[in-house]
Amino acid sequence: MDAQSWNRHGMCRWLFFFAIAACIASPFFTTVAKANESGVTWLFEQQGHDGRIAAPADETTAPHASLEALRALRPVTDQADAWVQLRQFVEQASGAGIPDVPRRLIALSLAGESDPEGLAKLRRHQNPDGGFGAEPGQQSSVLDTLDALDALAAAGVNDFDVLQPAIAFVAARQRTDGGFAAAAESPSSVYLTARTVAGLQRYRIEYGLSGVLQAAVDFLAARESDRGWGQTWQNAQALLALLPSTADTGRHAVAVDALRAAQGDDGSWDGSVYATALALRALGLAAAEDSSSSPSSATLLGQVIDSRHGVVVSGGTVTAHGSGAGDWMTTTGPDGRFVLQDLEPGPYTLAFSATGFQTLMRNVELEADQRSDLGAVVLDMEPENALVTGRVADAVTGAGIAATVALQGSGIVTASTGMDGHFALPVPAGAVELSVTATDYEPVHAAAWVEPGDRLLFSPVMSRSGSTETEPSVILNGRLLDAETGFAIPGAVVRVVGTDVMTLSGVDGSFRLTLAAAGQIRVELLHSGYQPITFTLLTTAGTDVDLGHWYLLPDPRSSTTLLGLVTDRESGAPVPGARVSAGPRVAYADPDGHFRIDGIEDLAFEVVADAIGYRTLTGSLVLQQHGWTRLDVSLEPTGIGGIRVVEVVEHQDQYGAFEEARFTVGVENRGEHEMPLVLVASAQGVANDFREDFVVPVPGGGRDATFVLAPGEQVLRTVSWFTGNVPPGLYRMVVQVWTGDRVTVLSEGVGAVAIAETARIGAFAVQPEPRELVRGVSTEVELVATMNNASNVQTILDFDVIVRSPSGQPIHQQRVQLEAEPLPGLQEFSLTRFSHDFDLAGAYPIEILGLTGATVEALDVRGIDVAPNIRVQGTHGLDPGQILPREDAGITVRLRIEGMEDAQ
Repeated sequence: MDAQSWNRHGMCRWLFFFAIAACIASPFFTTVAKANESGVTWLFEQQGHDGRIAAPADETTAPHASLEALRALRPVTDQADAWVQLRQFVEQASGAGIPDVPRRLIALSLAGESDPEGLAKLRRHQNPDGGFGAEPGQQSSVLDTLDALDALAAAGVNDFDVLQPAIAFVAARQRTDGGFAAAAESPSSVYLTARTVAGLQRYRIEYGLSGVLQAAVDFLAARESDRGWGQTWQNAQALLALLPSTADTGRHAVAVDALRAAQGDDGSWDGSVYATALALRALGLAAAEDSSSSPSSATLLGQVIDSRHGVVVSGGTVTAHGSGAGDWMTTTGPDGRFVLQDLEPGPYTLAFSATGFQTLMRNVELEADQRSDLGAVVLDMEPENALVTGRVADAVTGAGIAATVALQGSGIVTASTGMDGHFALPVPAGAVELSVTATDYEPVHAAAWVEPGDRLLFSPVMSRSGSTETEPSVILNGRLLDAETGFAIPGAVVRVVGTDVMTLSGVDGSFRLTLAAAGQIRVELLHSGYQPITFTLLTTAGTDVDLGHWYLLPDPRSSTTLLGLVTDRESGAPVPGARVSAGPRVAYADPDGHFRIDGIEDLAFEVVADAIGYRTLTGSLVLQQHGWTRLDVSLEPTGIGGIRVVEVVEHQDQYGAFEEARFTVGVENRGEHEMPLVLVASAQGVANDFREDFVVPVPGGGRDATFVLAPGEQVLRTVSWFTGNVPPGLYRMVVQVWTGDRVTVLSEGVGAVAIAETARIGAFAVQPEPRELVRGVSTEVELVATMNNASNVQTILDFDVIVRSPSGQPIHQQRVQLEAEPLPGLQEFSLTRFSHDFDLAGAYPIEILGLTGATVEALDVRGIDVAPNIRVQGTHGLDPGQILPREDAGITVRLRIEGMEDAQ
């Protein structure tokens, strides 16, 4: 293509993409000035008389720093004159080579102007290898080519003959670690790799760059540390590459926060125009998110345990007093657990109290986003007293009764039951006589002996007034559960100490034990792997006592198990497949959203939860001891600028090979601006490396995939994917919404389908070579099969091949086993070879019998045609036999052919 047509071609693209860029810039990049006025002010303060914005601390040249400032300050409308002067400096400072020519083109495009001459000049820098050199004819380099690609994109050039070789040149220079380097002997560079990701993102789908870009993103992720990627300008450059490439902005929240925190008091980053301009642009992208910020509050949890008896303490009070706010208070549940949420970071004084126990005070320091599990909080009973606990119930219905439990003779030691019948009554050590009274019920009396610090379980049942005499026996019921997980404990021993009376808990942890007589007994609960529990029980005659749930504490452990549920923050629905990591250990949520991570050896570790279509959530978990801890995670759906993928619904759960898998995708604009968008889909194997990316066309839009979505509007699109011969298994359909210029990912969603094992042959043909013979020939024949394989697994066809003579007699028979790999297109196989004397003319049919191993949709078998062996004899003559020279005469030619078949 000549320079004039190339420029004209580029101008058309430039007008189109500039219109799109103008639409996108409005809702997104005005945030640069709003988000960081001090940084903008500092940049303008560095402007010189010639229009440049540069500083002595810059890591690059004045024209380069000024260009980055030009990009960062473009949306600032109250400094229009200063911005124009800056643009003029960049244009006038440009020389005749790269990077000067690209800078000039970018500066002009930011002002909405074009430069066909400059484009032609840039074109002369492209070499036969596709790359661009600093001067025409000089060796191509990755950096010069990236500068040229940036300028071409800014000018709206979309010419395949120019872009494809340039992109191929850059992609071919990728290292095995995913990075890019300035020279073969140089190490991979964060800067060059980030520039590559940013520069090639818009070409990801059209030029098949998903693998290249993903490897580059992985390289950047691997090089990230707690301090980012090194210097401030490197951190900003990396974020400029990474933020537009994913809708999951939470993935880079730590790096964004670190960059924000690096800003100086004067508004600059390191006193550098270059670093400040890059940082402003990166933070402008981050500020464009419409997602709420990560939670900054802390959570405190634990379990209150009786120090002497090793049982949980339910109904206790936990109070947290902070220095800068009020008190937070909660009560322990039936399993002794408590949770205090939404605590402000800072120091707290904790108070743990329960009836009959000494109050325990503890100081803790909580950090933002921290989940601190105190584990077992052990309370000591009051030293001189014992504690009577239990539940008063109706003898017939089992329902709790509002009653009074009193220590006889004291007059003041009483306790009232709650609505559920439970009570706790501290009593002096020694002999105790208890009375239980309730309106319309016969009173209950019982006596026992308790030691200091003892705990007596007393759960009487009360009969209505006037009831008949009861039997002396007692029945005990209860259920044993794991104190950490709440799971049932089957096979536990429940026995009365000092007797042969015992039973085992069932599969649901429940037990039932019959005692011959009432009175005071000691009961022991035992199970391997759990701490034993022994308690004193006081029973009354003829009662069926429900002891409720007993929580056994596991033996001390050397590691922690983390389990929980991952849900959608908006809908509350489970998020199957969500990835949850605890330090180096990783688990994936099951179809119901549950996850479990075993073997965590650290007591303090970072927990990260993420899923396609959701914002990554990061927090820390601090434990006091190993054991089981629960963490339920609520993930926020992604969506930048108000654009949201609201659903990806598969039309059916399973497809076979070479079928069209269909999905319905819903996209909604919850923002305030009209947005030009592109829908991009990616079919990805869950258990294999398969990936296929494609743009979803607009219905009736031809090859143009861009559509405009107005505020409040929602559209449904159908995504179709031809499964081909992909291996069987589970596949994700990841659907992303990109900006119209295909640079920034705004939102994403995911669906899933299973591809079933498919053994199917579309067409199977068998024919002989040679196919036509003449009677009497003795030759070798090869049977050749061709097939259109529509399978996605290796297919083994097993069948008999029979070749018959014209009289029907078999002349060749063989069992064939044919192994066919799942490859697209026609495949050819040699089935068998045989030699034969074809002494009969006619059709020699070929039969395929007993075919197994795959479904064959069309079978075409051709036979051998043997023609008769005909002997031909000819005679000829002329009339007249001779003529004279120059004589005008007619000549008759006589030709006679006689033929007959040889004797058979």
